[in-house]
Amino acid sequence: MTERTGSNSLARPWLLSLAVLTCLPLLLASLLGCERERPEESMGPSYQALGELKVTPYEDLVSAGLGWRGLQSRAPVPAEPEQASLEARRRLAMHANWTSIVDVQGPAPFADDPLPQLAGVEFHQFLRLDGHRQPARVLMQLPDSFNADTPCLVVAPASGSRGVYGAIGFAGPWALSRGCALVMTDKGAGSDHFDLAAGKGITLDAQVAAPGEEPLGFEPDSTTSKPLVAMQHAHSGDHPEADWGQFTLAAIDQALVWLEEATPEHEVDRGQVRVLAAGLSNAGGAVLRAAEEDEAGWIDAVLAVAPNITVEGAPPLYDYATLAALYQPCLLADQDALSAMSLAQPGQAVTGRQACEALAEAGWLEQPDPAEAATILRDAGFTEQALSQSAINAAFGLFRSVAATYASAYLARGAGDMPCDYRTALLDDDRRPRLATTVERNLWWSLSPGIAPDGMIELLDGEGQDPIVGLGCLRELWTGDDEEATGLRAAVAETLASARLPDVPVLILHGEMDGLVPAAFSSRPYVEAALAAGADHLVYREIPRAQHFDAMLALPGMRSLHGPLMPYAQAGFERLWQVLDGEAALAAPLDLTGEYEDALPEAKQWR
Repeated sequence: MTERTGSNSLARPWLLSLAVLTCLPLLLASLLGCERERPEESMGPSYQALGELKVTPYEDLVSAGLGWRGLQSRAPVPAEPEQASLEARRRLAMHANWTSIVDVQGPAPFADDPLPQLAGVEFHQFLRLDGHRQPARVLMQLPDSFNADTPCLVVAPASGSRGVYGAIGFAGPWALSRGCALVMTDKGAGSDHFDLAAGKGITLDAQVAAPGEEPLGFEPDSTTSKPLVAMQHAHSGDHPEADWGQFTLAAIDQALVWLEEATPEHEVDRGQVRVLAAGLSNAGGAVLRAAEEDEAGWIDAVLAVAPNITVEGAPPLYDYATLAALYQPCLLADQDALSAMSLAQPGQAVTGRQACEALAEAGWLEQPDPAEAATILRDAGFTEQALSQSAINAAFGLFRSVAATYASAYLARGAGDMPCDYRTALLDDDRRPRLATTVERNLWWSLSPGIAPDGMIELLDGEGQDPIVGLGCLRELWTGDDEEATGLRAAVAETLASARLPDVPVLILHGEMDGLVPAAFSSRPYVEAALAAGADHLVYREIPRAQHFDAMLALPGMRSLHGPLMPYAQAGFERLWQVLDGEAALAAPLDLTGEYEDALPEAKQWR
């Protein structure tokens, strides 16, 4: 059955069409939870739509009614999270994902006043790719302003390991203001965590339930009495990263089905729908790989911002993440280098010296010398711009978190047997794993970025283990020659991009000071490979002073060192639209809007 809540349904003629359509077998199968075969003409990925399709009207698709002021305010945590409605959990998820991606304390990066409220309907369902055990979430937002005569669709996978609303702040304002449908997916990662000790996961409605009560977003193969939390990206056993392009294409396919069913009187045909694929960070890599794999020719344009993308011959994320996790903390021992780093704190010099000493004692350095660590990183290809973010990376443990999560995913491990003895759990005051409370379980779906540590769930080293042991173990999984290391490298190879792009406009943007996914390892080699493969509708620009996380600009001192990335991304959306309309050249300078129009430097065309 469909769930319809809210009002103003009479303002949505295509929603009334859905009510009529419920008598048709195709939609009935979807609504009743049957597995439905895709149309025969589809050349997209093979998948099944699972369980209930929820169709829910909302008064605001963009920010759940929060607006710019609400996003600048404290998170709207329900007074009783365990009793919270889907609407309350959705609002909290919107706030969390907006504020983790966009600098909401600065000027709005959008042309419109600063954040319009746009009513419409959300379609939400679990999908499972063939060959996978766990589902992914797919959610389409259909604004009231959608024009079935000139239909458009933006597909925006979640960045990082985020949940299904992970791309809302990146793509929502532009897509929905344009009257386009917006389809998002967690691409097989997300925040559908599973409490192994309690034996409970997350339903489509973001409620906590046991297996068998309702379909869950993630249900691991086994539970344990140990107080551990299973996280889908790290512990699903499916290696989702290998299929991020396919998850993106499945989201497009499902959205096209929903659009066809929602607008029967207009006879919207999938071949008539303008499709723009856009992604940030991991999602930037996902949309590029989706374009490479788009046999059906659905995608009309691609916007990839700070993409985590790897071609043959370039170092993949796991390689440079494990190297940086080991050596970047040691760089902080150099007072001169530390003083020039973003978000550096004087006390980090002490932890830097401790890191150097630990590396030397473990045999990773000949001497406890930050200069030796810096040489290793520079020889590996780290630029000075990327190394300038070492203090941030070390303070937040970013590369440790990435390396442990991805190693577990690559080796198909569960929460109880992660590589190198890492564990994910909530901690007591003595930093020992403890049972999750009911309140905490009910906040995971809304607040977690899908990777530990996340403010509730921590990433623990092996019991009694010096942190350097775990980091060294993760590195040896890349450099070693045993069965585990060989298996991990084989899994990484499954994520490589072909760089063979279709004949559609592709715009890639990257911050020149990105320290998490440095352009030298990702966008630059990808662009070189794509051009060598014959891409002739590709433009690549680097953004002066921009790093990976616009949200970090709100931290003390960051705005004086860095500029934002998001205004250029919004200009990128508009430029691709103009190119498709024949109104602008892809290589023309980007047009920034609002308060940023004359305040930011021009993006540099690198190729």
